[in-house]
Amino acid sequence: MSIDSSKVSVVYVMPGDGWIETRGLAHRLCTAAVRRHGAAMRMGLEVRAVKCRAGATPTVELSDGSTLGADMVINAAGPDAGMLASRSEGVLPIERSLGVSFVSGSAPSQLRHVVHAPGVSLRPDSETRVMMRLESLDSQLVEGQAWTSSDVRCEQVIAGASQVMPNLRHVGIESVRIGIRPIPIDGVSVVGFDPSAAGLYHVVTHSGATLAPILARLVCADLFGSRPPELESFRPDRFVASAPVRGGSSVQSK
Repeated sequence: MSIDSSKVSVVYVMPGDGWIETRGLAHRLCTAAVRRHGAAMRMGLEVRAVKCRAGATPTVELSDGSTLGADMVINAAGPDAGMLASRSEGVLPIERSLGVSFVSGSAPSQLRHVVHAPGVSLRPDSETRVMMRLESLDSQLVEGQAWTSSDVRCEQVIAGASQVMPNLRHVGIESVRIGIRPIPIDGVSVVGFDPSAAGLYHVVTHSGATLAPILARLVCADLFGSRPPELESFRPDRFVASAPVRGGSSVQSK
């Protein structure tokens, strides 16, 4: 599969543009955490409660009845981050936004860049698949309702994408992926200690996969006390009129 040069006459190439392969990245990070740092993975469990009170060790209660103690609790729960914060009496106003992507069937592909074409976006999903987005379809999503590759809307996606890569007509759509995006109520990232729950640190943002590499470095530096200036506009205390800072004094939100 390749772009049809007879239909696409003008192309703007941005060499620095790219994407994050989230599945591979998550697997490598989890593997490194276990092998290098002795992390324990607790899979398939729900966080029932988070207790973060001044002067006490933060704890997390899990659905199997176990309780974990920690120096701090990092809330990177994506679309469920608001719910987790509420279980610790924290402050995190976010909205849940649905988005849908479509993945082609398997075929050799020469696509190596993100493509933003009129009405549709494409990018490689592997060496043999293409991921497609038709943003106008997001408004038709209902949380809890799945779409399949036989859905009539898949034909609409293929029709648009095949204007750029004609051979997509022949491979069709193999799978439909529906995701839930966490959108802070003011539209920008939330990074830092919660002003109402001592020891609870939020890292919540839309475009999480894209921002993850830089956020990881900044959050690491922040937790070790350097307080990067790049994060100051994204602190959770902006959601309250007056909030205690980690040291016990208070600051006025801007």
